[in-house]
Amino acid sequence: MLFLTHVFSGISSSLQTIIAEQFSINIITQLANKLTKVKNLNFFENKDHTIKLNAIHNGLYIRPLNYVSNLFFNLQRIIGLVSLFGILFSISIYLPFIMIFATVPCIFISNHIAKKHSASIDKLQDKKESIQNYLYSGLDNQKNKDNLLFNFMLNFHHKFIENKELYINHFVKIAQKNLMLTIYADVLTTTLSIALFFLMVFIILSKSIGVGAIAGYIQAFSSTEQQLQDLSFYGKWFFAINKYFENYFYILDYKTPKPESQIRLEEKIHSITFENISFSYPNSKLIFENFNLSLHSDKIYALVGKNASGKTTLIKLLLGFYIPNSGQIIINNKYSLQDLELNSYHQQMSAVFQDFSLYAGYSIDDNLFMQNSPTREQLKQKREMLKSFDENFQNCLNDYSNALFGTQYNGIDFSLGQKQRIATIRAFLKPSHCVVLDEPSSAIDPIMEKEFLDFIFKKSQSKIALIITHRMNSVKQADEIIVLDKGKLIEQGNFETLIKKQGLFSELFLKQQY
Repeated sequence: MLFLTHVFSGISSSLQTIIAEQFSINIITQLANKLTKVKNLNFFENKDHTIKLNAIHNGLYIRPLNYVSNLFFNLQRIIGLVSLFGILFSISIYLPFIMIFATVPCIFISNHIAKKHSASIDKLQDKKESIQNYLYSGLDNQKNKDNLLFNFMLNFHHKFIENKELYINHFVKIAQKNLMLTIYADVLTTTLSIALFFLMVFIILSKSIGVGAIAGYIQAFSSTEQQLQDLSFYGKWFFAINKYFENYFYILDYKTPKPESQIRLEEKIHSITFENISFSYPNSKLIFENFNLSLHSDKIYALVGKNASGKTTLIKLLLGFYIPNSGQIIINNKYSLQDLELNSYHQQMSAVFQDFSLYAGYSIDDNLFMQNSPTREQLKQKREMLKSFDENFQNCLNDYSNALFGTQYNGIDFSLGQKQRIATIRAFLKPSHCVVLDEPSSAIDPIMEKEFLDFIFKKSQSKIALIITHRMNSVKQADEIIVLDKGKLIEQGNFETLIKKQGLFSELFLKQQY
C-alpha cells in the first residue's frame, strides 16, 4: 500500500506538471490568436482594456499554473472524502450528510469573503500599477541613460514612497475587514466541528464498538473534517484566480463593432477622401470637426503643422486604427472604409511610425520582411534597395541578415539612425499603394539626410505618399503640402505657392532658417 501510495503520488505530480504546462501554453496561444485579429487601436489604448491587459500580462505565467495546482489539490481532497465517507457511513448513514451540510455555511462565508476581498483589491489596481511602473521604468533598458542623467529613480522616489504608503494603507484596511470576517467564519467552523464531534461520540457510544474501532472512527472523522476545511479554504482562491480568467475571457470575447457584411478590397487604392470627418478620443474634446481632405495616387503629400495640430490622429484615422465619430473616409470614390475588411485594406498600406518598432529576438530579415522565409525575389529587392545606402550599412544588413536583433539575445544592435533606415526599408519592401512616413528622417544625420530623403521620394512614386515632418526644408520635393492647425486644414498647395501666400507654412519655414 505504501509502495502504491508513493507511485501514485509521483504519477499525480508528473501529470499535474504536464497538464499545467499544456494549459499555460494554450492560454498563451489563445491570446496570441486573438491579437492576430485585432485591428482597432482603441483596443490597446482604452484605459479599461489596458488595466485588463496588464493584469493578464502580469499573471500570464503563474495564474494558469495556480489554477491547475488548485484544481488538483481540491480533486485529491474530494477523492479522499469519498473513501472517508465510506468509513463514516458504517457508523451512521446520516453523519456524512450532516457534516457536508454543516460545512456549507462555512464554504459560503469563505467564498463571500474571497469575493469581497478580490473586488476590493481590483479597485487598488491603479495604485499598484503606479508603484510597479516606477520600478519598471527604472529597469527599462531603453530608459537607462535618461534615468541616470536625470536621476529619475532618486527624484521620483519620494512620490513612489507616497504611492506605496497610500496603497499599503488601503490594503491594510481591506485586510482588516477581511480578518474580521475570517475570524467570524473560523469561530463558526470551530463551533460546528465541536458539535459534530460530540454527535459522532454519541453515535459511537450508542453502539457496541471496540476501543480500537473507536480510535479509527475518530481518526476518520478528524481527517474528513480536515479535508472539508481544506476544500473550504482552498476553494475560495478560485475567486482570485477566476478574476484573472474573467479579464482573459473578456479580452478573448471582445468584438470590434463591424458592419453586417464587409467588402474585401481587391482593387488598387488610388484615392482616399475624408468627408466631413469629426473625431474625438473617449472623454476628450473634438480634434476634427467636419474635416475634409482628398489624397490621390502618384502624388507625394507633406503634412505639417504645429504640435497638437492633429497630424498623428489623422494618420490613425487614415490607417483605420480608429473609427470617426461622424463622417466617412471614402476609398476610390466608392467604398466607405468602415465597410471594408480591414485586413484587405491594410495589405495595401505601409508606414514608418515616429515610434516605430523593431523586434528583439527576431532576425534582421524577420524585422525587414515581417514574415518567415522571404522569397528570392524579396531578397533581391532588398539587395537592390540597399544600394541606395552606404557600403557599411549594406554589408551589415546583408552579412547579418539571419542574426538576431537585440544585445539581450547576444545579437546585434544599431544606432537610432540605422534603426530608422531599417524601418523605412521595411515600409518600402512591403507591397503597398499607400505609404505613411511620420518624421522619417528625424534620427538621420544632416550629411545623410538628403540622400535618405531622395530614396524616400524615389520609392514613393506611383503611390499615395504622406510624409509628416517638422523639418520644413525636407518638404520642397512634395507635390502638395497640407498644413494643419488645431484640427483644421488651413493651407494646401506646393512649396512655392505656400511660401508666396505668407501664411502659417511660410512662418514655420522662415523660423527654421535661423
